[in-house]
Amino acid sequence: MAAPTALGSSLGITEQLQNQSVSGIVTDANGEPVIGASIVEKGTANGCITDVDGRFTLDVKPGAVLKISFVGFQTSELKATRNMRVVLKEDSELLDEVVVVGYGSQKKVNLTGAVANVDVQEAIASRPVTDIAKALQGITPGLSITTNVGGIGVDSNIKLRGATGSLSATEGTSPLILVDNVEVPSLSLVNPDDIASISVLKDAASASIYGTRAAWGVVLITTKTGKKNDKPRVSYSNNFSWSTPTVMPQVAKSYEGAQAMLLAAKRNGASTVSSIGYNVDELAVEKMREWYDTYG
Repeated sequence: MAAPTALGSSLGITEQLQNQSVSGIVTDANGEPVIGASIVEKGTANGCITDVDGRFTLDVKPGAVLKISFVGFQTSELKATRNMRVVLKEDSELLDEVVVVGYGSQKKVNLTGAVANVDVQEAIASRPVTDIAKALQGITPGLSITTNVGGIGVDSNIKLRGATGSLSATEGTSPLILVDNVEVPSLSLVNPDDIASISVLKDAASASIYGTRAAWGVVLITTKTGKKNDKPRVSYSNNFSWSTPTVMPQVAKSYEGAQAMLLAAKRNGASTVSSIGYNVDELAVEKMREWYDTYG
């Protein structure tokens, strides 16, 4: 029984002597090290992972093929050499249709709720708007935006999927508006030129992320940020508006105008001048004269 044991031990030592040590580094397309990438000798369970510098060392058989993989990158198979430099390519199919949800992001196909993405270039950049709420009108199905008063800086009424009211809601029925995960009370406070993306969560499933405040839906806005090695770009656009008429109508400075109107009416057989908003007769002219003598 001792001879087979010695023979097995001898074969194991011989196999170890035939193995070669392989070392290398794994990086992405930008040259950044990939930490935790899996390095496996194809067809075996022999493997390791890269360290914080993206480097690895592994003993493999001569002529072995290494299988290198990492989440978000395409799997690469290379013949083992003593010194290796492996560049992993991003898997673009895994990066498509990413939607910003909650305090992170996930693939659109994995969502169970109703989410809509707004094309910022179409909705904002190509239109001369100063209020993001007016820019979103008619862009997203189910999102209703109305403005009762046409003044400058007036907040619009925002409703998702026809929410009309609540018997006990103290915050109204407007959706939750978040800019870079910070709540803002109104869309009019957001500069349209700063917006990078807009996502609209339309149903009550958003309450599982943001709580009861999001029961009427959520409007998620992310702003533009700089990127490494990007060249600075400066763009300028402007819109001018006035909150008061440029030419104000002239009105009578005393009771004389009303008195002249009443005299003209009397020549036509009338004793009163009436129109929308006022009624002038002898008593009205007398009260105007008293006011002008006292305060005019």
